[in-house]
Amino acid sequence: MKYVYTGIWWYASYPNHYGGEASTANAEAGELLVNETVRQLVEMIQLVKADRVVPALQEQFFKEAADPLKTKQQKTVEYREAIFLKR
Repeated sequence: MKYVYTGIWWYASYPNHYGGEASTANAEAGELLVNETVRQLVEMIQLVKADRVVPALQEQFFKEAADPLKTKQQKTVEYREAIFLKR
């Protein structure tokens, strides 16, 4: 179908359920890849947990969404400065 994407494309492109060339693979490279992926995941989780901006924006959104006609309209630049520069 035109403009439609589904997960079934993978099975059509890889009918044997295998993609790539593993003849040069080795345990050391695999271990390095897994360790780096885990390190990045741990760092990402720590950054998300430490973040205070997104929860503040989310709280503000839900508060203002309750009565949008009373929400003060701001230009995008002013809004970003108010949030990120804590004016």
